[in-house]
Amino acid sequence: MIKLFWLVLSVGCIGWYLAVLGLVAIKGGADIKDMLKRLSDDTPAAPNE
Repeated sequence: MIKLFWLVLSVGCIGWYLAVLGLVAIKGGADIKDMLKRLSDDTPAAPNE
């Protein structure tokens, strides 16, 4: 029974880690793409206020 608990906990943690890793990779890739596009447009960005 205790082995099943640790197996479920381990698989859950690895799944959570992979989900967060994928989300960060997708969002980060989109941010980098946007930054490169703004740099290539050669227009100043509006200040964040």
